[in-house]
Amino acid sequence: MKQRTIEIISIRSVQELKRLRDRYKTYRFEDLYDEMEEKYRIIRSPELYFLKEVVKQRKKTKHYITEGKWIIYHSKKSVRHLLNKPDYMDFRTTRNRNLINYEEQKILYEKKILVIGLSVGSQVINTLIRTGIGNDYIIADGDTVEVSNFNRTNFNLEDLGSLKVDVVEKYALEIDPYLRITKVKKYLGDRDFRKLLKNIDLVVDSFDNFPMKILLRKIAKKMSIPVISGFDVSRGSMVILERYDKEKDLDISFYLNGYREEDLQHLKDKTIEEKTNLFIKIIGEKYHDDRMLESVYSVGKSLTGYPQMAISTNLTGALWTTGVIDLFLNKKSTSKRCFISLDDVLK
Repeated sequence: MKQRTIEIISIRSVQELKRLRDRYKTYRFEDLYDEMEEKYRIIRSPELYFLKEVVKQRKKTKHYITEGKWIIYHSKKSVRHLLNKPDYMDFRTTRNRNLINYEEQKILYEKKILVIGLSVGSQVINTLIRTGIGNDYIIADGDTVEVSNFNRTNFNLEDLGSLKVDVVEKYALEIDPYLRITKVKKYLGDRDFRKLLKNIDLVVDSFDNFPMKILLRKIAKKMSIPVISGFDVSRGSMVILERYDKEKDLDISFYLNGYREEDLQHLKDKTIEEKTNLFIKIIGEKYHDDRMLESVYSVGKSLTGYPQMAISTNLTGALWTTGVIDLFLNKKSTSKRCFISLDDVLK
């Protein structure tokens, strides 16, 4: 049987802890509970920070091993003793207060999110998780990490050749081991969409196949599930929030910037230049500066891939995550399509 990436266990006695250490003799044990619990107490009651004698006294009182949870990271051969799930969630998101208050944070954390495509999508999911949004994720991508990903993602040499879903899961569980992550190690199709969208609160669309994107939206509309997506362009980023949960008459042309599904038929028969012209118009020709247009039109000639940079993918993570917060906290009830240009901001 395949070993799970992590295991979360409770310890009920000194003997159980000894058996755990004996079972994983080659693993490194890190007891982080005391330090976390002390700092968490201060965060919950900031006045304690100024009562040094209280903190000093607390340091003398060691915890009992049955408190919190013990997390076994098999890939790292380590075992960590942490706060339990609710306290850990509150502790790790405490600097969100009161930009996001505690009740709002609980609403955000309890969501289930499907992320399709883990290039730019890996930046988005990183920002979502660090913000404390979602505790149940389905991540889908059939691709592996390549060196060409390094200019715009957090992947590195250690990840080279690994499936993106495996790497994203590893990084996510390093942030929050209590997350539930389901990996789909392939490119998705019709049947996959219908199955995976059940009981989903949001779809994050960050993949490249336009016919599949249209199919995804047809199913999301039938199931009343919102979709967030967009494009990173040069030194800017677009967010497109489609409220299929609220707007029953929302049409695919909203995502396609006025174009229809019929306009994307027979894409495989079009030349690279014809496809490029269409995609530029769908994204928005006014968002493409001269250098971006020059780069885009060089794809298939002197360039092998669509030009992207870390400044725009990081902006995408921030922009889409802001849209997700407003969606889940009911601050935005209608579909939105907007673009932020860093060049315009820095004029």
